[in-house]
Amino acid sequence: MTLCSRIAPALPTKLPFKLGIITDEISEDFDQALDFISGHSLAYCELREMGRKNIMSLTRPELDRVKESIARRCLQVSDIASPIFKYELPEMPAHPDQALEFHSTFTERDTPMLLNRCFEIAHFFGTRKIRVFSYWRAREPEKRPIPTCATGWRKLRTSRDKAAWY
Repeated sequence: MTLCSRIAPALPTKLPFKLGIITDEISEDFDQALDFISGHSLAYCELREMGRKNIMSLTRPELDRVKESIARRCLQVSDIASPIFKYELPEMPAHPDQALEFHSTFTERDTPMLLNRCFEIAHFFGTRKIRVFSYWRAREPEKRPIPTCATGWRKLRTSRDKAAWY
């Protein structure tokens, strides 16, 4: 009896949502996280980092191994937890205690590359969902001019429009 055939009967036939969990919230060991997810009859995983490496930085052979590990457990990818906009908005420094997280050192200059890479990775894993952020919380945002905030909204709209093209 395969793992897939043991899990399938335990799964509800129709859920109104995709029930899953982000892998690195369970364990830094990707395979251990997938075993936990499949062992608890969840059908989906969200991908952010594997082996202490952000998904945006994985090579094609690494992505292939991730995909194989997911398929072996009969799981699907619900979404890609990207680092898009998880950095300071230009001209709006963030709180100093907001350290870079999730092995991501990307900045605003990387946004176009990250968008393209995210779309490629999402397509590779068979999902149309990519999680993005709305920049780090600025230090003293009430003292920032509205036009600076409008820059952030404009960048978010541009990204949304690009995503609609995919």
